Amino acid sequence: MDILGFIVTLLPIIVSPGASFAIALNSTLTQGMKGLLVPIIGTGLGILTHGLLVGIGLSKILASYPWAMRSIGILGTLYLVYLSITLINTGLKVGKSAANNVIRTVTVKDAYLANLLNPKAIVLYLVVVSNFVGTDPSLISFLVLSSIHVLMMAAWLAVSCGSLIIFSSSIQINTLRKYINIGGGILLLLITLTPYLF
Repeated sequence: MDILGFIVTLLPIIVSPGASFAIALNSTLTQGMKGLLVPIIGTGLGILTHGLLVGIGLSKILASYPWAMRSIGILGTLYLVYLSITLINTGLKVGKSAANNVIRTVTVKDAYLANLLNPKAIVLYLVVVSNFVGTDPSLISFLVLSSIHVLMMAAWLAVSCGSLIIFSSSIQINTLRKYINIGGGILLLLITLTPYLF
């Protein structure tokens, strides 16, 4: 198992914005650092599920049925588009009258499904992670790499969202929430739809 190679390969993937990052930013702005725990748990469970599915061979079986992979890809894309629109709508509603300013709390299920149905995460585990388990891949190998992925993701989200909280003290939180939700939603929408546009 090539743990160092895995870490080096995974680092740019982790620090690039995606669904987990957008969900974590939104949750942190809404609930502070305690709100970060929910996206970390949900995303972590999604990552471990991908490791488990690849480790037991189920993902490989699914990959042999193009219609199943397309269906999962479409479901994942639709879910990520839904999350994008939800973030944009939340950002647009920030600062409106108190009656309209209900903030939707992110759940573990939201973060889990965002990771589990994300076509990029599926491909990451089918193609990239499989290259680092060694010549005799086992379920334990995939779960070890998945656990490392969870730890790296949690550390990155803690550092980036913690920095956001520290620096947000000098910025009005509603303004920050508005721009991060709208910007994060648009970015997530672009990342999600780009494969279909080009």
